[in-house]
Amino acid sequence: MNQLPIFHNIRFCLLGRTGQSIRFRYVPDPGTLEQRLFREVTKPVIPPINVNPVEQRLRRQEENRLRQENNPYRKFLIERAKEDFLKPMNNNMVLVFQQLCHKAREMVPVKNKLFLKDMHFKGFPLSILREASKGTRYEMFTRYMLHSNIPNMYLFSEPTPEKCRYAINITKKVHFLLLLGGIVDYRIMTVQQLNEFAALSSQGLDGARSHLVMLLEQNRGGQIVQDLNYHQSFIVNGLKNLYDETKNSNESSSSDS
Repeated sequence: MNQLPIFHNIRFCLLGRTGQSIRFRYVPDPGTLEQRLFREVTKPVIPPINVNPVEQRLRRQEENRLRQENNPYRKFLIERAKEDFLKPMNNNMVLVFQQLCHKAREMVPVKNKLFLKDMHFKGFPLSILREASKGTRYEMFTRYMLHSNIPNMYLFSEPTPEKCRYAINITKKVHFLLLLGGIVDYRIMTVQQLNEFAALSSQGLDGARSHLVMLLEQNRGGQIVQDLNYHQSFIVNGLKNLYDETKNSNESSSSDS
């Protein structure tokens, strides 16, 4: 039986005020009595389909996957992530922070201090970032740094030791920001490497020069060891081939005699 509700939203309010029920006008179904009976009798009876719960879950997952692939808004978000997030990462420094429990107003002074140093936060959903970084140089970054489903905060700045030192000094005093790592000039860095990179600014030019000399010495030493191993293996193989040739020649001469 159909009813036409009048002021349905204020029904309970009127009931509470007056204590009387509200009457509604009865509106019958269209058609005569025979037509209504015929419609009721001829309604199709569809038996319930018994589907295995595992198959039902797989069907639902496939429907969700197709819905996400054919979602135009998701494609729009992926393009925006490439333009507004991945593109500014080129030749820049990005620090990844995990947010702990805090209030929104506690984040305002931190953002203001970082903004004065020309540093700002950006963010995108993790699923969008993972899909947008496929086939790019940042695919390994999203795979190892964004493997958790916890939403992170990303601090963008210039790739200089001074900026890194300012960011670490400001954020280490905040109890609800946990530094996970970052990327500097396309190089993925851990927290320890970021601290070493930030320490170059406090050491001055002499400290940076000594660090560079140390790296060059390490690389040169590794290259020397690699060259020695190569020449050693080359000499050993040459002596072995010479020994085999002399042995074969001696055996052939003895057989001829």
